Amino acid sequence: MEIGILKEKDLHEKRIAVSADTVKKIISLGHKITIEAGAGESSYISDEDLASSGATITNNPSDINKSDIILKVTPPNKE
Repeated sequence: MEIGILKEKDLHEKRIAVSADTVKKIISLGHKITIEAGAGESSYISDEDLASSGATITNNPSDINKSDIILKVTPPNKE
């Protein structure tokens, strides 16, 4: 299963839907995770930390749209 994580667009939202440890756990279950570049910046989680945990980092948000599941903190209609 492919899981996508989008960068939060709400200026007040500082969280990301996954941590580097969560990425490792999900990857270990056989899933693939693609994360929009910069998604963890406000939470002090670098793209490098997420990539070293097994995630694919993309600069193209439309890559996330191909995912089976998309995880976000803020619902899309709130942005």
